[in-house]
Amino acid sequence: MSESLHDIPSQLKNIERDYIKVARVHYTLIMLVISTPLLFVGFFQLDNPILLIAFALAIVFLVFSIFFFPKREYSHTKYGLINDVFYVQEGIWFKKRTAVAQNRIQHTDVSQGPVARRYDLATLTIHTAGMAEANIKVPGLKHSDAIAMRDHLIHLNKQLLNSKQGNNKSAPALSLAPDENSMATSVLALRPMQISNEEE
Repeated sequence: MSESLHDIPSQLKNIERDYIKVARVHYTLIMLVISTPLLFVGFFQLDNPILLIAFALAIVFLVFSIFFFPKREYSHTKYGLINDVFYVQEGIWFKKRTAVAQNRIQHTDVSQGPVARRYDLATLTIHTAGMAEANIKVPGLKHSDAIAMRDHLIHLNKQLLNSKQGNNKSAPALSLAPDENSMATSVLALRPMQISNEEE
């Protein structure tokens, strides 16, 4: 790979800005789940000032999270395919960059939740072999972009598989499932490269 690791972040793409709206809906739902029992407890503990203060701080933190974390998650999540290596940068407090070699990828999925579907967004999930993180997820992609990336990764794995078969004609042919998403499951793997974990 000719690119310097220091040059990689500048070549990565941001996810879609509409992901902020999707994430805020998710955080709001989490806030409602957490705050409902707190409201119930607080209603019966109105004479306890310490509990009321703790309750108020919890609500302030949850409201703050709805506006702060989605924007931070959006700005810190980047991705890209460079020289057949898929890079993902993520993290709210700490940035983590992961590089997945093409021949480590088993298969890929594209999924949409009901909120993401409203904004035509999707999550690309990359299933890997032999890594600490078996599934690498990239949320906030345009649905068409996620499908195109999935199909491109499948195409690259087919090329890699054909190349391995051509270089080892004495080996028996590999058997592939008919589903295109499983085309990469027989690809031999190399050790993945974890680029860095750096504090923002």
